[in-house]
Amino acid sequence: MTLNKLLGPLLGLILAGATLLPLNASAALVSHWKFEGNFNDEVGGNSGSAAGTTGSFQAGMDGQGWKSAGQGSVALVPDANNLDVSQFTIEAWIKLDGLNLWNSAFIWKGNSAGQDSSSPFSLAVRGTFDGNNAGKLLTTIGDGSNGQYLLGQTALSLGVFHHVAVSVEAAQSVFMWTVSWRGKPPRP
Repeated sequence: MTLNKLLGPLLGLILAGATLLPLNASAALVSHWKFEGNFNDEVGGNSGSAAGTTGSFQAGMDGQGWKSAGQGSVALVPDANNLDVSQFTIEAWIKLDGLNLWNSAFIWKGNSAGQDSSSPFSLAVRGTFDGNNAGKLLTTIGDGSNGQYLLGQTALSLGVFHHVAVSVEAAQSVFMWTVSWRGKPPRP
């Protein structure tokens, strides 16, 4: 792997935070990107930068978020050993303004498309080419030669923040969930 990317070329997506944490309860949080005017990793030293066409920081779920300017507008985080985890949960707040024709990965590790068996993991939104599956969350888990794909049951609504998360416990145990909010979520 040469790159870890956060936020792929998704039409009008706001990524309002992303977190990577191991499933081992005693292990520390791996990385946490708040996108509060920068691409700093608040925990693991895996800070990134903007790449490609310009995007912008805009109002997010709580504070700011990074809004893609479309195709080629990404927040890029270089690869690092502490990002090589095999059992993990990755979560993010996202808001879609529209859908692309093709699948759009918004968090991935691996190749530039982030959607095949050579990518250890990716979270994407299914493109409009796929008819009834357009707008559904798609998770890919790969080991270099084999890939496992998990498709959400319902399409993500446009203009609404969604909390999306994927947990990988082992090669055969992948769990995905989405929670949608029309306003600010309740605080614990």
